[in-house]
Formats: sequence, C-alpha cells, structure tokens
Amino acid sequence: MKSSKKKADGRCERLALAEDWLGEGVMARARGNRLKKHLADDDILDAIAALWTAHRIASGEAERLPSPPPMDQDLLPMQIVF
Repeated sequence: MKSSKKKADGRCERLALAEDWLGEGVMARARGNRLKKHLADDDILDAIAALWTAHRIASGEAERLPSPPPMDQDLLPMQIVF
C-alpha cells in the first residue's frame, strides 16, 4: 500500500481493493445502521483485509513469508500470511 490507512489516499486505495473483491457499496453494507463514531472506516477495512486473508487461506491461495518460516520457542511459525 502506498499510503497510511488513516489518510484519505490510503483509505481510497483500500476501499478500491475491497470493492473490487466484494462489490460497490461494501462499506455501507458492513456499517449497516452503525454510526462512524462507533465503527470507523479503517476498522471496517481492517476486517475486510482479515476476511480476504482468511478466504485465501481456506481456498489454498495464501502466500507465506518467509518460506519456510523460522519457529519461535513454542514451535509456532513466525511468518506473514497473505
């Protein structure tokens, strides 16, 4: 992403990706009747990004960095999944 999610350019960039994936009006559908002071745009976009990642994991399309990942002291992989 080129811009911070807290700035207008970053929000527009993330919204365009969300709408490409889930269709126009995704923000309004996600917000429902909740006020922005109770549900911020960047929180909705964060949730959509998590959903996108979960979808890619479930469909077997996810990528992981690094591959193979190092393990922590509990033998959990330390990686970024997208």
